Amino acid sequence: MATFFSGLIIGFVNCWQITLITLATGPFIVAAGGISNVFLHRLAENIQDAYAEAASIAEQAISYIGTLYAFTNETLAKYSYATSLQATLRYGILISLVQGLGLGFTYGLAICSCALQLWVGRILVTHGKAHGGEIVAALFAIILSGL
Repeated sequence: MATFFSGLIIGFVNCWQITLITLATGPFIVAAGGISNVFLHRLAENIQDAYAEAASIAEQAISYIGTLYAFTNETLAKYSYATSLQATLRYGILISLVQGLGLGFTYGLAICSCALQLWVGRILVTHGKAHGGEIVAALFAIILSGL
């Protein structure tokens, strides 16, 4: 908390315009990360259920191994287990896709926020309202306080 508040104070002291831009764009970055985490949590629950189903099939096959062997149903048990694992494969691929898109979108927003801050900083320097060092100090103070 001390890092967060001291970063905000340093940012406001050095260049309040850059700090306000950062505070305005921050919720969008947090929302993007939160939305991807909600989807990841749901997919993780689904993949756990699929693994539980596959484990149940394997447990039944091991419990009744004598019956399976007597009626030569080993192939059917293997096929049933392999089929139940296909759902976990699909969920694993979806988790990878959601994680990649979520992180890409979140980091893309963060980089766009930094680009906006530097662009506004350039305008402030051009009009003589701030110096480059103040802008960089405010930018890094806010980034470090956000971490």
